[in-house]
Amino acid sequence: MTARALLSIPLYERVDWKPRLQKIDGRRVYKFAGNLVGEQFFAGMDRLHPVEDLTHARGPVAYISGTKDRLVGVAALENLRRRVGAAGVKIEVVPITGGDHVFMEPAMQRQAVAAAAAWLGRALHAPAWSHPPRQSGKCGKKGSGPEGNQTTG
Repeated sequence: MTARALLSIPLYERVDWKPRLQKIDGRRVYKFAGNLVGEQFFAGMDRLHPVEDLTHARGPVAYISGTKDRLVGVAALENLRRRVGAAGVKIEVVPITGGDHVFMEPAMQRQAVAAAAAWLGRALHAPAWSHPPRQSGKCGKKGSGPEGNQTTG
């Protein structure tokens, strides 16, 4: 089974966003959320059909969305649920309270990644993910070497 967790992609039926580009250091770019996005990015947007593409998914889909996302509104989320669900694809919208479209705050980024990891774990029936244990830095204990019973030190 495959599963997809998406973080704040635009949910347009047809992506035709044409922002006002400006010239910076010889490049035509758009300033967005502290980033410079080049005109090459926008040139290919007419080939994007995110909602239609998701109707062909072969496994469950999670859409991780910030509750303060001003680019993806409630109507777009409902359209996503309706269209993808009608195609027989299980879809879940996972809200990140206070998150904006790009999860600019580090705390929001951590919440979005944790939500995606938890959802993928459930969707793939995997054990819960957690950080690996920290190494104590102690070597020389029996069984700690690469062959299992080798003593180092």
